[in-house]
Amino acid sequence: MMKKLLILAIVAIAAIIPAAAQRGETRIGADFGVAPSLEKGSNVTNVMLDAKVQYGVTNNIRLEGKLGYGFRDDTVSAFTLEANAQYLFKLAPGWSMYPLVGVGYGRPNVKAGGYSRSYNRFLFNVGLSTEYNITSRLAANIEVKYQYMDDFSRFPITVGVSYAF
Repeated sequence: MMKKLLILAIVAIAAIIPAAAQRGETRIGADFGVAPSLEKGSNVTNVMLDAKVQYGVTNNIRLEGKLGYGFRDDTVSAFTLEANAQYLFKLAPGWSMYPLVGVGYGRPNVKAGGYSRSYNRFLFNVGLSTEYNITSRLAANIEVKYQYMDDFSRFPITVGVSYAF
């Protein structure tokens, strides 16, 4: 069931992306931060590095594809692939705030004492971010979100930059 929902969401977003790329702004960027685990009894906090591509569908709606890696903290690392939707609210000249929601794929890897195992997980994001346009092409952002994965939910907090072309 989860695989069918994930495939359906990816196909729906892929159908929208070509129109968004023609109608709006396209950005590429990177985010860096930490992702503490929210699982009971876990003290894992991964350092995160994400690459992202964003497409403006309208002046307020933006779609984002994100590829991330959580570097190993003691025993756990994680790879993520996300498709997010954002709704931008203009706060002041150059400032925006946006809630985000998304789905994706997560692959936590546990490695300890000769034991290694990876898990395929459905991923769900919900969060809030703020963005400041440094120049007409360069923007900086801060993002906080809840990221649900079965047995590996976490709370990524990142800062990032993006370049519009």
